[in-house]
Amino acid sequence: MLIAQTQTSFTQKRIYIAPDDHTDMYWSADEDTYRVLFLNMTDYYLNRMDATAGSPSPYQARWNADGSFWMWTYEKNRTPAQFDRFSYIEKAEYWALIWGSVVMAVTGFALWFETEALRYMPLWFLDVATLVHLYEAWLASLAILVWHLYYVIFNPDVYPMNWTWLTGKVSEEMMQHEHPMEYERLREQGEP
Repeated sequence: MLIAQTQTSFTQKRIYIAPDDHTDMYWSADEDTYRVLFLNMTDYYLNRMDATAGSPSPYQARWNADGSFWMWTYEKNRTPAQFDRFSYIEKAEYWALIWGSVVMAVTGFALWFETEALRYMPLWFLDVATLVHLYEAWLASLAILVWHLYYVIFNPDVYPMNWTWLTGKVSEEMMQHEHPMEYERLREQGEP
C-alpha cells in the first residue's frame, strides 16, 4: 500500500491509494493462475484490515479493490463461512433496491409530468421511459416474488419457513451457518 505523507507544522495527513501494481499489464499466466494470485492478494489485504481494525484510525490498514468484478470473483471463490456480515447476494439485493428506486423515480416523474418533460426531452425519451419503467416494475415484482419467497420459504436451509421476517431475529444455528465470523465476534463481545 502506497502511503504518501505530507508534514505540516500542525497536522499530519495520510493519503491511501489502492494497491494496484498493474500486474494485468504484464499478464504472462493463464486466467486460473491469475485468479488464484488475485484471491491470495485480496486475502492478504482483508486480513491486514481485520488485524488492524482495533487500532487508532491512522494505523488501520485500508484497501481498495480495483473493481466490482474482482470482488464478485473473490466472493464466488470463497465459501459462505469465509464472509463476515453480508454476502454478495445480500449486497446485490440492497444495491438493486437503491438502483430500482432511482430508475422508477426518474422514469415515473417523467411520465407523471409528461408535458414538462417534453419541454426538455424529445418524444422518444418518453417512449423509452415508459419501457424502462414497465420492465423495472416487472423486475422488482419478480424479485420480490421469486427471490424473497425462495429465501424465506423454499430455501432448503430454512424450510418450511425462515421466521426472521416475522420476528426480526436470526436463530443461533442460522447465524453460525450464514455468518460465522460475525457470530464469533458477537460471542467474543458477550452478545448472545
